[in-house]
Amino acid sequence: MTIRRDLSELSEDGLARVYHGVAVPLKTSDDYTQGYLLSEAESLRVDEKTRIARKAASLVKPGDILIIDAGSTAAMTAGFIPKDMPVKIICFSLNAFLRSLGRRNSEVILAGGLYHETSRVFESQESIELIKRYRATKAFISASGFRDDLGVTCSNQFEIAMKSASLQSSLQKILITDSSKFGKITPCFFADLSDFDMIITDSGIPENAVKSLVQK
Repeated sequence: MTIRRDLSELSEDGLARVYHGVAVPLKTSDDYTQGYLLSEAESLRVDEKTRIARKAASLVKPGDILIIDAGSTAAMTAGFIPKDMPVKIICFSLNAFLRSLGRRNSEVILAGGLYHETSRVFESQESIELIKRYRATKAFISASGFRDDLGVTCSNQFEIAMKSASLQSSLQKILITDSSKFGKITPCFFADLSDFDMIITDSGIPENAVKSLVQK
C-alpha cells in the first residue's frame, strides 16, 4: 500500500505515469541528453505501443522460439505473452529480459556483454554468435525510423549486428513500431522493408505510407 500511495503521488505531481503494474518516469528538462534514451521512449505514445505489443504477443503460440529485440515496445511484447505458455525467449536487452521472467515451462536466454545504459542493450561479439547459433520461429524487431528510400533504421551503431543476426536466425520476421517512426530518419541502417514478413503498427500511420506498404 505504501508503494501504491507513493506512485499515486508521483503521478499527481506529473513525475510518472502509472499503468497496471508499471510506473513510467516522465521526461524532465535536465535529465536527458541528445540521442536515443529508452527511459524517455518508455513515456512516449504508451497507449499506441501497448496496443502494438498486445497484438504482437497474440501471435505467439505454445512451443515458439522467440527473439525479442530491444526497445520499449519489444519489452511490452515480452510482458504480454501469457506466463503459462511454454516458449523459449532469446533477448539481449535488460528490459525485455526482466519482462520475460517469472514464466512457467519456459526458457529465457539473455545474450550478455557490455551494457549500454541509454538503450539497456547488452552488446558483445559472443552474444551475436549466440543468436546466430539459435533458430527462432519468430523475431520481434523494433526500429527508430523507416522510409521507403532509406530503409529501416535504429539509433545506435552497436545494435545493427544484433538486429541483423536476429533477422538471419528467424523464420518469421515481425517489425513492431509505432506510426511516429514512419518517415523518420535515424543514423543506422539495418534492414530493408522486404526483410520483414509483417509490420505491426498503429492507426496513426501516414496515408502515403499505407499506400506504399500495400504496393510492396
